[in-house]
Amino acid sequence: TVIQALLKQSVGFENHIQLILVNDGSSDKTGEICDEYAAKYPENIIVLHQDHQGVAAARNAGIEVAGGELFYFLDSDDKIPTTTLLRVKEFACAHNDVDVIAIPGQFYGALKDAFPVNAKCAKKDVVIDLLKAPTTLQTICATTFIRREVLGTLRFGTLPIAFEEANLIQRILLK
Repeated sequence: TVIQALLKQSVGFENHIQLILVNDGSSDKTGEICDEYAAKYPENIIVLHQDHQGVAAARNAGIEVAGGELFYFLDSDDKIPTTTLLRVKEFACAHNDVDVIAIPGQFYGALKDAFPVNAKCAKKDVVIDLLKAPTTLQTICATTFIRREVLGTLRFGTLPIAFEEANLIQRILLK
């Protein structure tokens, strides 16, 4: 699961990761599972339970209680290699002027990279100036880390539209 993948991150879960789990009105045992993880890692995991409002509202609720410098949004079908957060942390520390960090992404169960934006991450550890390369937009939350200061008061739109995450990320990049 995504939670297990975060627990195994080489950066060290207990020292470097705050995990916000939002149970968006699930009718299965998701809420109980989230609460069990929070009981096991009370310093790192916060669980929010809300009536079903959709993914955008769930992400916005998580933003409101998060305390980290970098925001990263994962869904249950997103895959994250164990070295990802360490590499992103090192890159973020070395590039304080970078507001958005993009990585390649993959779905669980996929045989190969499934995210269309992966081609934009073909070169490793490259800083892209959007004024010079404006078509290099990153639009998927599962492959995008956002600094708290650039996110500011921007939030996901909760209207029932497709690609609400692309809308937020593009507003951030325009900012």
